[in-house]
Amino acid sequence: MRRYGIRRRRPLPWIVGVLALTLAAGCGVVPGLPAGGPCPAGWQSAVLWSTEGGWYSQLAYVTGDGRIERQNLPYIGFSTASTAAVEQSGQDAIMAADGSPYFGPRHLITIDTGVCSVTGHGVEESSVWSIETRGQEVYTTNTLNWEGVIRRRDADRAVLAEIALAGVIPTKLLVHGDRLYALGASLEDDRTMMITLDADSLVELDRVVFPEHGSPYAGAIIDDRLYYPETTVNGSEGTHLRVIDLRTGRRSRVDLGSPAPYLMVESGEDLYIGHTFMNPGYRDRSEYRWVSRYDTRTGKVERFDVGGGLDMIAIKDQTLYVLSSPEDQETTTLRAFDLPGVTLRSEVVVPKPTGPGHYYTSAIILAGS
Repeated sequence: MRRYGIRRRRPLPWIVGVLALTLAAGCGVVPGLPAGGPCPAGWQSAVLWSTEGGWYSQLAYVTGDGRIERQNLPYIGFSTASTAAVEQSGQDAIMAADGSPYFGPRHLITIDTGVCSVTGHGVEESSVWSIETRGQEVYTTNTLNWEGVIRRRDADRAVLAEIALAGVIPTKLLVHGDRLYALGASLEDDRTMMITLDADSLVELDRVVFPEHGSPYAGAIIDDRLYYPETTVNGSEGTHLRVIDLRTGRRSRVDLGSPAPYLMVESGEDLYIGHTFMNPGYRDRSEYRWVSRYDTRTGKVERFDVGGGLDMIAIKDQTLYVLSSPEDQETTTLRAFDLPGVTLRSEVVVPKPTGPGHYYTSAIILAGS
């Protein structure tokens, strides 16, 4: 699905970035309050808009009554919504920002959603594929020069351990007990693999290469079973959810009945799978509009239409949030669905920021508990 460690983003016209830098002084900054809180009253979710050619990214907070309040973030170069690595751990939402081709270093960004403060730590990683947490520790993975690198960092983002995996693109990290599982693919032949590491030292303990191709982007572990969507098969859209029993190593698969399972979030024993793809995909963006629910206890699969142009999904308590955007990304639509019925509760259209720079949607951020 992805090769050579290159993350595909929506096209960014170079002329727009150059023009943004030229005119920034005359056009002013993106309208919005400075980041750092306090939180807007009654906010429940937020859309992160980012840029590689402007001065700021922007959080568009959406309140329970549908109001939008904006705060600027002094970090840019977050990944696009269908590829963004977002780890929401308690009140903290953790993401990676690459800066831009023109200026700005790379950072790991933490948003404390309880007070809406924003903290950035400079790091080495670019184009981070996956972020995973264990307590205050943060794991990241990225690929550079035909080598995948996994790092474990402390609360201040200092490196505690790291491992370089030659010829591997590790795209999804999952912590389970004293083990860290890395899903990815070989950079030589694109074979899917699962690498098992010691969660403290990051010493490689086991590696299994599977016959299929592609780098899994999403994954979850429930009851000692690891699940990941099989997005593509032999260059076409897949329809299955793969299952690995971590105790026995036995693999199986579940037919979801819909093409391109790509995104995945969990709620208790249920998995919600978003059927979409990176832009450009195999079909028109408006056709990517389905979310499947898989009950890991009963094996039941249900499918729901959540609106075309599916970019990202997120879940909190009994609410499923869905971000959908038209091809031109002049706006994005944030929908909230009540679970378990996947019943539409609210729908808010969020215009992109105004001002210099090319803006694109990056992530859904949810209010912490």
